[in-house]
Amino acid sequence: PELPPDFKKRLESAIILTGSKHRFECNIDGTKPFKIKWFKNGKEIEPELDKDLEIFSDENQGMTSLTIKNPNENSNALFSCRAINEFGTAETSAYLKVKRNLSILIILKYSIINSLNKNIYLR
Repeated sequence: PELPPDFKKRLESAIILTGSKHRFECNIDGTKPFKIKWFKNGKEIEPELDKDLEIFSDENQGMTSLTIKNPNENSNALFSCRAINEFGTAETSAYLKVKRNLSILIILKYSIINSLNKNIYLR
């Protein structure tokens, strides 16, 4: 059968902390070969230009992934994966939201307040 690409496993949106590596992964069905393209906010990703992004594809398994190695607040974006074969195109997208590690902010705030010799009440 001649089948266009179809995502068996689609991308899932995520909220992560700064610096915690994240991997988007999807599985593709359909007639091989596929051409896989990854996008960040609609612009095609070129891993050789951005060393924090790593793309892996295993066509035999119908699997591809995008790893964001060192996410920061500039990593907040809509990421998309597009699969193309001679019979069609399919696309899946998900948002990545990167938040600063709040425990560090709480410790810093505590240290500043404590240096003022004030009572601290945590609720």
